[in-house]
Amino acid sequence: MDGLARDLRDAPLDLLWITHPHSDHIGGAVDLLNRFTVNTYAFVYTYMANFAAAR
Repeated sequence: MDGLARDLRDAPLDLLWITHPHSDHIGGAVDLLNRFTVNTYAFVYTYMANFAAAR
């Protein structure tokens, strides 16, 4: 996160997009939200069973 802080130079993140609640995608979101200003937050999650049922 230190690299992101250097890149942002106190600017906010325009968008935090989380695609699904697996730890490798959402794991650092809390730390990121606690450290940086985020203008827009998107959480898009469709349960995979919905895809199987559609077949």
